[in-house]
Amino acid sequence: MMSNITCILKPCLVYCAAKLDIADHLREKSLTVNELASVTNTDNISLYRLLRALSMLGIVIEKEEQLFSLTPLGETLRSDVKGSVRSAALSTIGDLWPVWGQMLHTVRTGETAFDSVFGVPFWEYCKQHTIEAQNLISTNMEFTELVAKQLASSYDFTKYKRIIDIGGGNGSLLVAILEEAPNAQGIVFEEGYVLQKAKELIEKSSVKGRCKTVSGNFLKSIPANGDCYILKNILLNWKDEDAILILKNVRSQMNKGSVLLIIQSLVPEGNQPHPGKIHDVIMMSLYRGKERTRKQTEFLLQSAGLKITNVVKTEDPISDIIEVQIV
Repeated sequence: MMSNITCILKPCLVYCAAKLDIADHLREKSLTVNELASVTNTDNISLYRLLRALSMLGIVIEKEEQLFSLTPLGETLRSDVKGSVRSAALSTIGDLWPVWGQMLHTVRTGETAFDSVFGVPFWEYCKQHTIEAQNLISTNMEFTELVAKQLASSYDFTKYKRIIDIGGGNGSLLVAILEEAPNAQGIVFEEGYVLQKAKELIEKSSVKGRCKTVSGNFLKSIPANGDCYILKNILLNWKDEDAILILKNVRSQMNKGSVLLIIQSLVPEGNQPHPGKIHDVIMMSLYRGKERTRKQTEFLLQSAGLKITNVVKTEDPISDIIEVQIV
């Protein structure tokens, strides 16, 4: 039990490393504590104690007395590498620290902790404060980037000609999919405040001639003429009424040959362990949505005139590929 209580220290250590840009400072060569203290404007004694603790997490290594270098794990905190999780480290403990402190408020009242702290729902805050919310916006993209190639190779996308990723973030998933499906065209459908990142990533990719971006709001309408629509980690961000609305909007553009792929977990019933049960508490605190069981997911789908036709398990336990078609 004590390890469950003190484990909060680990993300705090990682947050400090990210905030001080430790990984960026160590990317080219090892530095002494005094050198790092100088470039990070920190107390050298306290910094050494932080670095020593980070070495216990495998993020840095003390090569000689008070001389530190970066490990492969620590590389993921660099700001300039593909697969970086720096934004996640900064947002989870930095931006969202007050939210976790309000979790009990959520349990007692049912009110989303994020709304209580920031005064508006999560996505509304991101739209209104694009600079302040940059780490929050980037975090979801970082998680998708980590699993994009694995998801793209877990399902046969070659049978589709026009793939539309709804709420597709920076486009990393769709780019990975189009690399696996060389004859397909793709659209990243996303809000305007996010699309610039998608445009930049697509332009640098090998699929830039087959992939474009469209700005819009999936609560209002969905692009037409897709034979494969994707909703990755979208429905779990929304309460049932909104999730059904999103599904109905997708359904309105589907025909008998179209497929909707919902990528998220189907949380098992009862006492069966599953990471989605922990992830659900994050949904409870940040958004107005939730992780759902198969029964709960089927209720949403039935309400929109859709049904599950197949479920593909992937290496990521919270990223089932749920194949859906018109009833």
